[in-house]
Amino acid sequence: MGSPKSMHVVVVGGGPAGATAAERLALSGVQVTLLERDTTRPKTCAGAVTPAVLEEFDVPAALVERTVRCVRLIPPSGRFLDIALPRPISLVCREKLDAFLRLRAQKAGAQVLEAACSAVRPRGRHRAVEVVIRGDSRPQTLSADIVIAADGARSVVARSLGLRRSAGFVAYQERVEMGPTALRLADRIEIHFRSDISPDFYGWVFPKADHLCVGTASWTGRGRLPALLRRLKERAGIEGVKVLRREAGFLPLRSRPKLVTGPIVFVGDAGGFVSPISGEGIYYAMKSGQLAASCALQAIAKSQVPDALATYEMTWRKMFRRMTHGLALAQRIYYAEDSRRECFVGVCRHPVVQRAGFFRYLEKEGPPGLSWETVRMVLMNLFMLARFV
Repeated sequence: MGSPKSMHVVVVGGGPAGATAAERLALSGVQVTLLERDTTRPKTCAGAVTPAVLEEFDVPAALVERTVRCVRLIPPSGRFLDIALPRPISLVCREKLDAFLRLRAQKAGAQVLEAACSAVRPRGRHRAVEVVIRGDSRPQTLSADIVIAADGARSVVARSLGLRRSAGFVAYQERVEMGPTALRLADRIEIHFRSDISPDFYGWVFPKADHLCVGTASWTGRGRLPALLRRLKERAGIEGVKVLRREAGFLPLRSRPKLVTGPIVFVGDAGGFVSPISGEGIYYAMKSGQLAASCALQAIAKSQVPDALATYEMTWRKMFRRMTHGLALAQRIYYAEDSRRECFVGVCRHPVVQRAGFFRYLEKEGPPGLSWETVRMVLMNLFMLARFV
């Protein structure tokens, strides 16, 4: 051990997290196998990416379906708030983004297999993990020194290790035709906060080049998601628009308590890396894939895989724990009932909250310093939150 070419890393899952990790490792000369169980099925995802995704990960403009500079927050009263963005949000289709990232990893030298992982079996320190896969033929076994688990919130890798599933919501989304009725919604993102659209999250309308993504997510209301979505379409005025596709999936909203198990690292949705208040996951997926690859390279160089990989968890917690914990608290309190949702949009009406909170979040800036604007934003939220605690 110690030479990148003598090591084998298996990345389970070919979405943004796994493909990013595989590309970075392959560019450094590591033998990488990237497994993706289905290269045709798109993930349930509205596809919004912030400028940080395009800039940090060199995502080409050709993948951008549409850009918007307005986010409309619609509370239960209907008194909507339009937030003008200093820089646009880009909208992409996940099947196109994921395919591009996998191809880029393959061009970097990663072996990409369309196959599903059915189990992982830790076997000791040398060739420490056996990865059981199934594709068109009978099951096969790959030997790996390191496994990067990027196989979603319902991770097979985590399940085979006996780890608990991440907490989260079920998301349900339709792609509807961008006809004359829907075209009036093409210049903005709409977020609907109402208990009859989602009892514990929100509904969304995101425009793409030729369709709208309209969806909702819930845990307590997961058995009636189609009815909740119909209500959203009524509120958005698109109830008669032709449905092109229906999608459903699981959305994690809490990170796993343990992100590294021996030579196995969890990234993206498999690690629970989704913003609790917005459901955004693409940036955090790619960032975690990048960090996992960096820590894997350090582990290989030091010939100390389990010990060196532990830096991944420490670094990730340091980078994002303050943000995710604060947003998780806000999500639990503000999204609990309609009066609180109304207060949440009310707080967002303050320019100081937009500048010190909303815009900083979109730009993925680090933990804020103690500027007067930040202090005012925190105090405003604490005042509102105190009313409900």
